[in-house]
Amino acid sequence: MGFTPTLTFQLLAALVAGGFTTLTASPFELWWLGPVAIGLLYVGLHTLSPGQAALKGWLYGVALFASGTSWVYVSIHDYGYTGVPLAVFLTALFVSVLALFFAGTLWLSRRFIGPRWALLTFGNVVHAFTDPAINVPGVAVYDEVATRHGYAIAHAFIADAFAGKL
Repeated sequence: MGFTPTLTFQLLAALVAGGFTTLTASPFELWWLGPVAIGLLYVGLHTLSPGQAALKGWLYGVALFASGTSWVYVSIHDYGYTGVPLAVFLTALFVSVLALFFAGTLWLSRRFIGPRWALLTFGNVVHAFTDPAINVPGVAVYDEVATRHGYAIAHAFIADAFAGKL
């Protein structure tokens, strides 16, 4: 896996995207960075091999968790009464292992699905949950029609992906 300028840019974009994702949450509340982070993570993903995509996902996860889990270090060092080197090592291990989730996700997407993605939007739907018991009008409302259509489209897409039709 050679590091071309394009790949290097994508890997740096993944690091930035991970940091941006942390900034979308409290106490920063920079919600508008969420779409930017997703764009940075997925831009050019279709040009990567599964291994390169996994590396990009892992770097995203490292940046996300490293910028958002300072509490782990504090817990280990201050409340676990460990020295700084051990606390840093355990925190880095924690971050690295959690980041494998994103590595696996992007590897799977490149290995089995490829560049085909679907973004579904349904007009006049607030937020379609699949549980009829979840209803907060204006925020989260169960929508039977949107749920039925969403399941049908997702099922067809997944069936085609695993059948090799995509």
